[in-house]
Formats: sequence, structure tokens, C-alpha cells
Amino acid sequence: MPRTTRRFPARLLAGGRTARARRELVRGTDLLRRGDARGALAAFDAALHADDRSASAWCNKAAALEILGEARGALRCANRATRLRPSYAPAYVTKALALARLGNSPRALEVLEVAVTLNPRSEVAWMNKGVLLARSGKLTEAVHCYDRALECDEEFSLAWMNKGSALLELGDAGEAAKCYTRVLRLRPDSAEAWYFKAKALNAFGDREGARVCLSRALSLRPAFPSAQALTDRLGGRA
Repeated sequence: MPRTTRRFPARLLAGGRTARARRELVRGTDLLRRGDARGALAAFDAALHADDRSASAWCNKAAALEILGEARGALRCANRATRLRPSYAPAYVTKALALARLGNSPRALEVLEVAVTLNPRSEVAWMNKGVLLARSGKLTEAVHCYDRALECDEEFSLAWMNKGSALLELGDAGEAAKCYTRVLRLRPDSAEAWYFKAKALNAFGDREGARVCLSRALSLRPAFPSAQALTDRLGGRA
């Protein structure tokens, strides 16, 4: 299944009218990037205590809450960010992710359309729009969105991964395999990418190539039931 994502680029750090707010915003964003959403949330709360009109802090607090599964709180914070700065595209992306988590994908798509209109170079907005379209079965439209994301950032590995999955589902195994190859250039230690490349190669008729990829996947993640099952179906490792 395609996956949504978030990014926390340096441009999100512009908010904060006091030195403390800026410090806490920087600290929280670094914690988010390192996967500590709970610690990041505390930092963003500290930033907002210093400057409650920082759209960046409200947006990043929303992102932390969404990662923690607190979608309603995330939505409230994202709405606060968009009220403070109506042209702030990252806040609309975060709002869309919260809406999607709450089960309102149609509204989430509308919000992502606002985000890409405000910033047509937002690779994250385009990628997440593609994910929601893919989940609703609109795979060709999803591929277009992944392509737009990759025009913005050709090294966006998750966009390559999701594009490959959409193409594989559309029956274009050859092009899907090329997408997974791009992922592996960027992330050669991704067991998941090796597995999906194996699936694409097998669908394309290259069973030997599939076995090689499965062997790599299992060397990276020995406890990988899907990869092991496909290996067994293909008659063992290469």
C-alpha cells in the first residue's frame, strides 16, 4: 500500500518572533527528523508558549500529533497555522494528512489541491496527493502526481517507491522494476525495495532476477515473511 510522508525542511523554521521560540522550533524539528515525535511535541509547545502566533510551530505541532495518531488535535493545530498564514503550503499538507487519518480522504484531496496551488514545487504535497488517489483506485492519476513530485525532487525515494507500486498494479511490471531500481540507488539497504523489485521482475518474467533480489531482501531482513513466501514459490534462493 502506498504511504504518505512528511518532511520538515529548513523553510519551516522561519516562524518565531523570539529567540526562545526559534530555538525550540529548531530543536523540535530536529527531533521530528530523528523520529522523536513526543520530544518534538514538547519543544513545539515551548515554542508556542514563547510565540503563539508562529504558524511554523503550529504546523509542526500538528505534524507531531499526526505522527502520534492524534489526528483531531493535529487538525486543530493545522487549522490554526492556516489561519495565521493562509498561504503557508506545508500547513495544508499536514492538515490533509490529519483528514486522511480521520477517514475523510475526499476533503484531504481538496486540501492537497490547495497546497499544490500555493506551492507547485512541493514534492511532499504532490506525493501525498498521489497516495490518496492510489488508495481510491485512481492509479493513472496517482502516477502523474508521483511524476510531479519527482520533477521537484528526483531523489525522493518514497515517490519512486509509490510510483513503482502504482505501475505494478497497473500491469506495467517493467517500468515498476525501473522505479524500484531508482529507490535502491538511493537506499541500497532497503529490504522492502529489494522485495518489491523482485515482485516486479517476477511479474515481468525474470524469475532469476527476482530470486537475486529476494536473496538481498532476506539478507537485509531475515524475518521477512512475504519475501520468504515468494522465494519458496520461485523454488528457493538464488
